Amino acid sequence: MTKSELTKLILNSDKNIFAIIGPNTSGKSYYMNNNLYNKFSDNVLILDEEGRFRTKENMSKVKIVGNEYIYDNELSRGISNKEYNTEKIEKNTLNMLQEMEKFKDRFNLKTMSLGSKKILNILNAFLSYNLNHISCYLFDEPENSLDDENLKYIMKLFDLLKNSKKKVVFITHSPRLLEMLQLEIDNIFLFQRLYNNDVINHSFKEIQYIFNEVGKLINDLPATNTIRDYEKYDFLPNTRFSELYLEQLLKSSQFYRTLFYHHVVIVEGRTEELIAIEMTKELDINKCIFNARGKHQMIFLIKLFSLYCNKLSCIIDSDESEKAKNSLAISLTKEIEKLKEQDKIFIYAIPKDLESYLGFDTKKVIEKLTNKENITNKFIDRFKQYKKEYLPYFVIKTDNVARNNIKKLFDLESNSYEF
Repeated sequence: MTKSELTKLILNSDKNIFAIIGPNTSGKSYYMNNNLYNKFSDNVLILDEEGRFRTKENMSKVKIVGNEYIYDNELSRGISNKEYNTEKIEKNTLNMLQEMEKFKDRFNLKTMSLGSKKILNILNAFLSYNLNHISCYLFDEPENSLDDENLKYIMKLFDLLKNSKKKVVFITHSPRLLEMLQLEIDNIFLFQRLYNNDVINHSFKEIQYIFNEVGKLINDLPATNTIRDYEKYDFLPNTRFSELYLEQLLKSSQFYRTLFYHHVVIVEGRTEELIAIEMTKELDINKCIFNARGKHQMIFLIKLFSLYCNKLSCIIDSDESEKAKNSLAISLTKEIEKLKEQDKIFIYAIPKDLESYLGFDTKKVIEKLTNKENITNKFIDRFKQYKKEYLPYFVIKTDNVARNNIKKLFDLESNSYEF
């Protein structure tokens, strides 16, 4: 999709909310303030980062009395006859304004923060001008200066506008706002670079198709017959369960956050996640780490995030100690390798037996972690059953030799899984 095509979609679509995201200097504000704004007639209102607004025509202040606008000065409308100094508020707009009045009443003028003052400025703008003819509202980074509490008012404001059949287009750097709105992936548009005319946008149906195709691939693997039926629901295609999984995934805080990063790191599980978090500086990776919670979804997630990010790193369990060579884990690892033609993907394999690789004594490490001495084998087994991922994490935090050994796994020249 191009920016021109996005403009046509906003002008003509039945959709009533559009989120524009992307890095700084990707041209989002320029697009909104010039390209998009200029395509509307006089039925658009734009609010800047401070909550100040502008329209294409001079708007006169009004007072709201009952279901009517009353102009402070009817002459400013070009009307000299006092018989016409009122205008009935359209039903959808009236319902919206009544709710905004309730919001406004909640603010305490004596104890307001900077964020609260911004919300109040926005509400005052809506309640002080005739909005009957305004059908589209443009917001440039409405989350600026707002904490979570005040961000809720932006969410409620957007909901009021949508319910009043108004169109909302907003620029944001806030995954939290997307999460509050539970915004559909279809309505999110990603700008990349200032002079790049492309806009990234993928529908739920597109992503569902990718999931189902990956599910068919996994389901057809001979090793799939080795696992129990209920485990297969993690990847079985064309089920109501898979649809629910995708719905919650694409509206999760973890997913929304990945949309704001050029480089995303997918980890297979909690052990790999803790290693990635601890080794962030040495590995020169950002903090956008997505936990796949198992290898079943890794192939799908790689294909999903490849749609949005410029670089994708995947940290997986190598599974080299699996007894059965035809185990599903090993089969999935081999399928992940087949994605090597995508040059922006890097795969890093973590040994399954980290105890041997890092050379630590499990009993001694558990005793240090728990402040206990002479622990039993039963205690060790229970600890490993529920807290195993903290053993290598603690070791690489406290042992420089172990830390360097982990770093070697991410050496692009020595790691056989890099491609």
